[in-house]
Amino acid sequence: MIKHDKKFLIDFLGLHPLFRSEKKAPTITNPIVELKNIEEKAKNCKKCTLYESRKSVVFGSGDLTRPWMFIGEAPGESEDISGKPFVGAAGKLLDKMILAMKLKRGSNTYITNVIKCRPPDNRNPNSIEINNCQNYLSDQINLIKPLIIITLGKIAANSVLKNEASLNVLRGKIHQYNNIAVLCTYHPSYLLRNPTEKKKSWADLCLALNFVKNKE
Repeated sequence: MIKHDKKFLIDFLGLHPLFRSEKKAPTITNPIVELKNIEEKAKNCKKCTLYESRKSVVFGSGDLTRPWMFIGEAPGESEDISGKPFVGAAGKLLDKMILAMKLKRGSNTYITNVIKCRPPDNRNPNSIEINNCQNYLSDQINLIKPLIIITLGKIAANSVLKNEASLNVLRGKIHQYNNIAVLCTYHPSYLLRNPTEKKKSWADLCLALNFVKNKE
């Protein structure tokens, strides 16, 4: 067996500075900074015609520390004026739903919408508008890494889960988005128009609560 001295091992087996590969320090992503950068991009977005009529880009707001993420479909008139999500009548009902779950807006929840600009006359967003905003939403989810996602209404459910299933089919079970649990329920504006459906929505939220409790 050939014996090599210590200097040979140092010089030729990767230990000498000339041959040693330098390991780069891992890049640390600051979600607060990254989200601010993405929000600025959204504020300057002109991918579709919604920018022509919007007063505000309603990006999202809330806690960034593994919150419950609530995703609606689009800002309404009140949100367009204030620049904040869910501040109208539907927002007040959502606040009550969140409080009933023993959660609190802003402290352990994050609220946003599929699209960030108000469609004229509060119409449903079309597929072009949804696709144009898709990267903003996926970036929010991937950076915030929520404990669970609650989609509000069919449009939000279909956008997150990438399908066209009806809300009745999607309700009552836990889905997955990039290994994050997703629960689908009714939009608060629908519940305002159909108050008898609130029991079903509460059953959905209880399912989410039990799932999170069992996971912890």
